[in-house]
Amino acid sequence: MFLIALIKEMLFNFSLIKINYIPSAIDNAM
Repeated sequence: MFLIALIKEMLFNFSLIKINYIPSAIDNAM
């Protein structure tokens, strides 16, 4: 149960990082 929560939190954090990283990468490309 703890492991499932840990994996979900890691996936959630990874998606947040992608959402924050992609716009900044686009800004840097421009």
